[in-house]
Amino acid sequence: MWSGNGSGAKELFWQIKHAVSALTLTIIFGILATAYIGNVVSVHCALNYVGSSSMEVGVVMVAEDLMTVETRRISSSQVIFVALDKDGRSTPVPPLVPADADEQARLEQAHIRRMRMKEIDEELAKMRQEMSAT
Repeated sequence: MWSGNGSGAKELFWQIKHAVSALTLTIIFGILATAYIGNVVSVHCALNYVGSSSMEVGVVMVAEDLMTVETRRISSSQVIFVALDKDGRSTPVPPLVPADADEQARLEQAHIRRMRMKEIDEELAKMRQEMSAT
């Protein structure tokens, strides 16, 4: 799921000259497993979703014990980047075209996550408005 040639992501990022992180969605972040001194820690990324000017990148950190060859997933998160033009304003990005069923599933899961985050944002805004009215 997290490996592969990533050609679509590479192509997309070559077309975008500047991007900034706008939000980190902490799906699972923290200590899932421990990385010890002497472990090799790898960071694996996958492009999950592309909006009109934003991109969601899934990030998984894995620790490997070189003595036992055991690997452990130590954390994961989703990071949202926004593409910027030369003047620092958001700019359109090309669409993500899934290359296989795994990429399609990741795209659909990210879309659901995005819709749920929008619902949460709307609910929080409503709560803030109600609190300020009292």
